[in-house]
Amino acid sequence: MRCRRFKALPFALPLMKDLPKVRTYGKPFESIGVDLCGYFKVKLQQEIVSSWIVVFTCLVTRAVHLELVMSLSGEAFIDALTRFASRRGMPSFIYSDNGTNLKVASLTVIPQWISKADTDVMDYCISKKIQWKFVTEKTPWAGGVYESMVKLVKRNLKLAVGKKQI
Repeated sequence: MRCRRFKALPFALPLMKDLPKVRTYGKPFESIGVDLCGYFKVKLQQEIVSSWIVVFTCLVTRAVHLELVMSLSGEAFIDALTRFASRRGMPSFIYSDNGTNLKVASLTVIPQWISKADTDVMDYCISKKIQWKFVTEKTPWAGGVYESMVKLVKRNLKLAVGKKQI
């Protein structure tokens, strides 16, 4: 009789689940992941101010759109999201971490877009049913889709700029 060690089979990796539909189907930037990175020192005229970069990551194509904000307030994020939507189109699904500024934006942006007088915007929002999903608290690995893009942005910005001010 042979021992258990020699009879043992190699560890079988578990089967991966299929990717969700928001990650596989859709137009570019229709489903996005959002995170903030920074802070960075930016020189505006003669003054040096702190700023942050909002990283919008397309969940389908992994393309990245960057917006600069001067504060971590919900209003600054709403402005960045509005600029993003005017350039790339209104997203139908937003995936983000549990930042307080992102939670404030989720409560104010969607009703603001739906209550606009433009009937086309209202019809689009109603038909697309804009959803905002937050990752579970204290699980930073859950937002790996956009966190890896944040890492790339930071690394490439550091290579391009170094320790200088932007």
